[in-house]
Amino acid sequence: MEWKKEYAVGIHEIDEQHKTLTECISSIEQAAIQYDRQSADTALVRLADLAQAHFTLEESLMRIHDYPRLEEHADDHKQFSV
Repeated sequence: MEWKKEYAVGIHEIDEQHKTLTECISSIEQAAIQYDRQSADTALVRLADLAQAHFTLEESLMRIHDYPRLEEHADDHKQFSV
């Protein structure tokens, strides 16, 4: 997976987190291709930790700014976290 400018939402902190999450997913893909279980496990744990912190920040910002689709977006986060 590769970050593309079209993914940007225009909020620097969110965009940087999205870039980091994308890099993490790419690390998992590379570890899988190389059959490197230890690197894949490490990257998966990192992805889970980063995603949880990102979801918390993103939902807080959505709440502060009265984002109309907050509940729908939060449900997407919950699906990813399961």
